Amino acid sequence: MNNKNIESIKPAAKPGLHSSTENIAKEYLKETVKKRLKFLISSQNWSKKKIREYQFLELKKLLINSFKNVPFYRREFEKIKFNPFKFSKLEEIKRLPVIDKKIVIQNHKEFIAENIDFKNLSYMTTGGSTGNPLKIIMNSEIRSLAHANTQFYMQIAGFKLNNEKSVRLHGNQISDELIKKKQYWYFENNRLIMSVYHISELTCSAYLNVINKFNPSYIHSYPSAIYLLTRLAKRNNYKFPKSVKAIFCDSETLYPEQKTAIETYFKIKVFNTYGHTEGAVLGITYPNSNDIELVPQIGLTEILNCSGHIADTKDTQGNIVVTGFNNHIFPLIRYDTKDIGIIKNKDKGNIKYLSLKCILGRTQDYLISNVKEIVPAAPFLFDYNFDWSGIQQFQLYQDTPGLIIVRIVKDNNSLNLEQKIMARFSEVLKKGFVIKVMIVREINKTAIGKFRYVDQRLNVEDYI
Repeated sequence: MNNKNIESIKPAAKPGLHSSTENIAKEYLKETVKKRLKFLISSQNWSKKKIREYQFLELKKLLINSFKNVPFYRREFEKIKFNPFKFSKLEEIKRLPVIDKKIVIQNHKEFIAENIDFKNLSYMTTGGSTGNPLKIIMNSEIRSLAHANTQFYMQIAGFKLNNEKSVRLHGNQISDELIKKKQYWYFENNRLIMSVYHISELTCSAYLNVINKFNPSYIHSYPSAIYLLTRLAKRNNYKFPKSVKAIFCDSETLYPEQKTAIETYFKIKVFNTYGHTEGAVLGITYPNSNDIELVPQIGLTEILNCSGHIADTKDTQGNIVVTGFNNHIFPLIRYDTKDIGIIKNKDKGNIKYLSLKCILGRTQDYLISNVKEIVPAAPFLFDYNFDWSGIQQFQLYQDTPGLIIVRIVKDNNSLNLEQKIMARFSEVLKKGFVIKVMIVREINKTAIGKFRYVDQRLNVEDYI
């Protein structure tokens, strides 16, 4: 493999550009999507034994292929004398080392399988919200399998993808021509595509007017976008149309406090979908549950505690480590997502899928005190005992233990916000932190419109 081959790989899509509203867009293989969707639906009722058998067979195929064709895994397997041909049960995966994004980036070329046709490859880039975007190599087959996942969870919720009117508050880019007209949206057949970059106190009424005229059946959004729009609508007594029957959130952490606020205001269900560009995990919310069910046909998911051991006790938390079955071109085996999940407490004997109560965010969504203690940010990011009036958006920035800079985008008429923020955050955080407030005109999002509530520049894992 040479660098020229790697450089020939083209992006699957530019940031902010997404497929058309057809059920099967041109970049997907229609028969692959149809076959995969049928499989996902029919396999929902598998027994625990059947699920384990399937996962074992898929994992063994992945391990053998990776040993034969992927330089990184060939080297690592030989180093620990791991023979994938003798792999005999799922638990043996614990012999393999856990990898993360940093390791993949450092050895990127060696993660690409050698037995592939470079002419048919493309890549998608992770959002880079942690500062390190990663190129995931794939082909049309792999992208089609991922698209079937989307159709699957929409059907679970009672919708057929793109057959009904919907609003998309995701990473789509709006043309400069429209933005000059102060129009931060456009229509694409039965979808209303809206910018997540321009939601503010000043534009909120315009957003709501367009949504109400459109009368969508559901909204598909980044959690931060719909949460912000909900807060502004509530503050200004704007209403969403009653036609909205569900909200789908993905691509960012949906914090429990956000979910409660959105569902309380809309009085409808928020479906929390967990996945990532790496394509090695899919978690969905079923209509009769608030849990995140990790679909076992997509890959093997492990929850590891801070010691690196399996966390299997009810209501315990750990890092979400995944092994994806679908991508043999750029396989990720025991890949630490850096997301933290809480295992659901279920009645014994009823667990078919690994189920999470919630996802707490990433390891980087923690703060470090001046005595090097780790403090979760989520409890006070959405503190409803605090008067947030006058604040459009905020972000916590840290590059020094014990020092927190609170970036604030405020309303024009807001007074004394700095003192109020410093007093409240100091009260919540208690000792160990110095709080500084910085008033800014805007808080930057990533290239695909994601928002980070915590801009943590320290490596939290160094303090664990």
